[in-house]
Amino acid sequence: RGFGRTLTAKVLRAKKGAVGEDVESDPEFEEFPELGQLTEEQLRQQLMSAESFHVDKLPLTDQQRRDAEKERKRVQRKRQMEAERAKREGRPPPGTKEARFAAKRKEQYEQRCYRRAREEVISDVLA
Repeated sequence: RGFGRTLTAKVLRAKKGAVGEDVESDPEFEEFPELGQLTEEQLRQQLMSAESFHVDKLPLTDQQRRDAEKERKRVQRKRQMEAERAKREGRPPPGTKEARFAAKRKEQYEQRCYRRAREEVISDVLA
């Protein structure tokens, strides 16, 4: 009977989507009291059906598919426009190693400018 209890806990976890939680100590463990009446084989079948049901795995509706396609095209168009703008301005395309280095250099330059300005203010105050 102990194994059945473990199997019941697994079924409950799968049904609730709770991974790695101790469901037996959960006060809502008796949420599905009918599980206690099932045989081990029936519990195994329940477990398999509960584990195979995931919202993410449900097939997409036509509307969701169209929305995803529109979003993909929008993102692709945005990236293309950013790449063209960078090319016109003589910068490396976004997302490349050169672009990341350029952004880092720009940030370091700005930090140096702020530091110099701060030091000038401090020296003026002290003078």
